[in-house]
Amino acid sequence: MKKTLLFLLIPLLFLCACRVIETPEPLLTEEDWDLSRHEPLSQYEEGGFLFQIYTDKTASLLEYDKNTLTDFEIAIPDTVKEIPVTSIAPRAFQNAPFRRIALPAFLTEIGEQAFQKCAIEEIILPETLETMGKEAFDNCLNLKTLRFSGAPKRIPVGAFYACVSLKEIVLPEGVEVLEEEAFASCTGAEKISLPSTLKEIGPYAFWRTGKGVSVTVPDGCTVGEEAFGE
Repeated sequence: MKKTLLFLLIPLLFLCACRVIETPEPLLTEEDWDLSRHEPLSQYEEGGFLFQIYTDKTASLLEYDKNTLTDFEIAIPDTVKEIPVTSIAPRAFQNAPFRRIALPAFLTEIGEQAFQKCAIEEIILPETLETMGKEAFDNCLNLKTLRFSGAPKRIPVGAFYACVSLKEIVLPEGVEVLEEEAFASCTGAEKISLPSTLKEIGPYAFWRTGKGVSVTVPDGCTVGEEAFGE
């Protein structure tokens, strides 16, 4: 009886081994792509991140695994399955404990409240960034350094509201609009530098920010109600 069982197990073990070394099916094929549409196609997990892949060969970071990513410094990959990561979903890092987050090189969009109340101390926005959702970095109380490698045309409502540790607000040439409360209540600001391209400063944009700091507003730029109020 024991010999019979042994003979039965051997082919089963052989089949299992074959399955292990079998070449996996590709995640997606060329037939799945349609560059004219931006529609969800497939989700994929890698390195503690969950990504949404779209039909136009772009990917969005949806969320992170709190049990996998436990370091205080993380780097979001530039690509997943050779597909560029171009966006970060709304609230993806809301309340996250990370002190430094390296953003992907192809990033064009940051969703609403994506980093709200995150513990980050430094953020470098890539040159490719085009849009940010409202309150993207709202209440990041530890944020000390903000750097722009490029210049999104618009800084949205409450984008950096109450980033109280931010020392310098230096906006690059190319920024045209600061929406309502964009940098309001950044009480620790010691320097504010505005670009010559700026056309509009929204209401309360710098409310209670940079008290006593001299600010030069570009010619022709409209200034909203209490934009620099205290």
